Amino acid sequence: MGKQTFDSIYMISLQSLWIIKFSFKLMSITASCQSVYNEVDRTTVLVQKLLLLQGFEHETLKEIDRFSQQLLHRKIKFVALWFFDLDLSVLFTIIGGVTTYLVIVMQFKD
Repeated sequence: MGKQTFDSIYMISLQSLWIIKFSFKLMSITASCQSVYNEVDRTTVLVQKLLLLQGFEHETLKEIDRFSQQLLHRKIKFVALWFFDLDLSVLFTIIGGVTTYLVIVMQFKD
């Protein structure tokens, strides 16, 4: 095995590790953001159910109602430099773009 072959394998290995590292970072960020979105939705439902229960003092009900209104009207949003929302749709869009690129490259390779 020559030096050029070793250098090629070394570069491909480094690039693969780089892709894996940043793919993991992207997946962990988008999954965390999506998890927060899901928990906000779940909390909103739970607070609405809590409002239906009897036996709370008037002040407590007012406080729960205010919290419910905040959950309904102040949507949490994670954005990347105000360009796009960070959620699972970003991950699926990137995967779709990479897949499309690979299909096109494979077609031109023939």
